Amino acid sequence: MVSLRRSIDDRANNYNYKYLNCYLETITRTVSGSLVLVDIATIFYDHLTTSVIAFIIVHIISCLLYFLSSFKPKKFLISQFIIFSFIFIMYSMYNFAVAITLLIAEGYNILLLRLSLSGCSIFLEIYAIYISVIYYIRLKNIEDYSESSFENEIEESNVQLIIEHEYEGNY
Repeated sequence: MVSLRRSIDDRANNYNYKYLNCYLETITRTVSGSLVLVDIATIFYDHLTTSVIAFIIVHIISCLLYFLSSFKPKKFLISQFIIFSFIFIMYSMYNFAVAITLLIAEGYNILLLRLSLSGCSIFLEIYAIYISVIYYIRLKNIEDYSESSFENEIEESNVQLIIEHEYEGNY
């Protein structure tokens, strides 16, 4: 009875694991690809200095590494994206505030594109951080589960060995 219940639980956990991983990988690829497109549009259509362009190129590289982490999950790639995304959100919020202030004060219509790109970048970045944190926790739990599962298997085999040994000794 215990083995049947365990088998059903294992199959349910395996299904949940595959479904959640498929969902996280799809969302990761979509969001990171969208962030790269927004960053490229920002480089081409916004009047930026060289240092800001370098900053955005580094963000594009970070997004591409995050995209690659959906194919071969690595905690390092996800954690670097989370850290760098917080910095980029601050930059995007600053950019958004400047664009909205100039739009209200001066009435520049050119700033509408900058405003929309910054706003889109902020919302995508926040959602990407949310997904990447879930993905990171998921990878960490998988590592912890596999280590504890291995230890449990060793303990179960030792207990089974002891029981078989005692059972053989009684005859």
